[in-house]
Amino acid sequence: MNKYKIIGSLNILLGVIQMLGAVIVPVVMLSKLSGMYEAFGIDPGPSFAAYIVLITIFLLGALYTFIGIKCFSSSKNRNKYFLAGCIVVASTPVLIGILTGILNLMVLTPIYKLSSNF
Repeated sequence: MNKYKIIGSLNILLGVIQMLGAVIVPVVMLSKLSGMYEAFGIDPGPSFAAYIVLITIFLLGALYTFIGIKCFSSSKNRNKYFLAGCIVVASTPVLIGILTGILNLMVLTPIYKLSSNF
């Protein structure tokens, strides 16, 4: 495999994982937590902010997948996409770590309100 296919494969893999995570979190985690918040009578706060973070993660995943696919093409701009792919691979752990931390704070902070109720 040449360098374009390696970076393209990594970008596609990272993009698909991010898009799957952005779809699974609201379906599994947010729905169960909202039921728990409702059962205990806790106001979870603005949940739209959590969805904005999830949409951002999904769009970043789509962008990463696009860059990965473009790395497989044989166009003139292949080097530009390769450079973008390298930047994405290097910056993804930091960016997703920050966005995941923000998402966890938004979603899990209302759980700490439980201690004040009991």
